[in-house]
Amino acid sequence: MFFDILISVMYDFILQTSLFVSLGVVIYLLARAMPRVEEGAVIPHAPGFFDRSLQRLPLKKIDAWLNSSSVKMLRKARIFVMRFDNFVENRLSHLKETNDRAEEKRESIANLLEHVKDEGNSETKQ
Repeated sequence: MFFDILISVMYDFILQTSLFVSLGVVIYLLARAMPRVEEGAVIPHAPGFFDRSLQRLPLKKIDAWLNSSSVKMLRKARIFVMRFDNFVENRLSHLKETNDRAEEKRESIANLLEHVKDEGNSETKQ
């Protein structure tokens, strides 16, 4: 039983090792076959319509506008979240006060009922 488990583990190990070694060999061969390009080498080509269109765009202005807009939006969102938090806090405190008053009323009614019950018991005994 122990040897059967050991043999199946060894088969798995051998299969995984051979798979990853063959994958490494394929990647190595692909890397060797790719053409080499130097760091400073630029492939010359005439600027096309797309290249000229991209150069005309004011990307720095667009980036600055997006940054300022996102800052404004985040500040407004922060104010909204703070106002919502205050609203929830006020609502919870109001509910707690209402609940406390209702609890006091329940207790006073229970005390009154006990008092009436005690008076009724004392009258029946006399």
